[in-house]
Amino acid sequence: MQADDPYRNCFRDRSRAEPQTTSPGRTIVFAVPGGGRIAQRTGLLHMPESANGPVPAVIMVPGTGGVDERQDFHRAHLLKAGIATFVVDIKCGIFRRTRDRPEQDVHFPAVYAALRTLRRQPGIAADRIAVMGWSYGAGIAVKVGLVTNTGAWLKSGEQGFAAHVAFYGGCHQASDLAGERVPVLELVGEEDNYASTRKCHELENEPPYLTVRRYPGAHHGFDRVDRCRKRRERSMCWHERSATKARREVATFLTGVLKPASAAK
Repeated sequence: MQADDPYRNCFRDRSRAEPQTTSPGRTIVFAVPGGGRIAQRTGLLHMPESANGPVPAVIMVPGTGGVDERQDFHRAHLLKAGIATFVVDIKCGIFRRTRDRPEQDVHFPAVYAALRTLRRQPGIAADRIAVMGWSYGAGIAVKVGLVTNTGAWLKSGEQGFAAHVAFYGGCHQASDLAGERVPVLELVGEEDNYASTRKCHELENEPPYLTVRRYPGAHHGFDRVDRCRKRRERSMCWHERSATKARREVATFLTGVLKPASAAK
């Protein structure tokens, strides 16, 4: 496989990507009922090293670039807090770049299939699973919780996600989801010129289920370690101070909602 192959982010080629900060984890291939031609997806599960009983978990949904170092960046803190992570590859074999990227709703069946897959895993607390996404994946992570979507993909009486976390997704659907009394955390850089931050400003003081965190000086992709790209006056740049603060705030938010028994003191 060539270094510039847009499918390089498949889990089977993860060794060619950025160095991981944790153990390789366990790869799980799962079926996607209702996924059309996309009949299966792949996820990477990491469990906390020490756990007292079933642990909560968060499903991670990458952005357009696919699986990258952002999931690694947040994983160690979540594992230390007693929260398992399950990264779902939404890109490999499905699209190559923005121009052939499908609409976000194409991925809804896969995210719900990932939820059910996690619930069957030994050691996972089935009623305490959150979802977190970045950019394109942030929109997916929020929209899967809207009533119109939960009604389509969840069985009667089946529980949905316990919380939703979105990195620089624009906040457009967040107020609707917060109205369903599901905790939502939106994180956005104040200098973001990829996703509009206007809605995030409007929702900053929206009680009680929605939390918006804005980071001065931060652009889109501010938690992608040591990466900076500028195209046609648009920037995606690592911002260490904001990334470090956001990582801590995400772990605090999910710990508060999911209540892991083995959270580090």
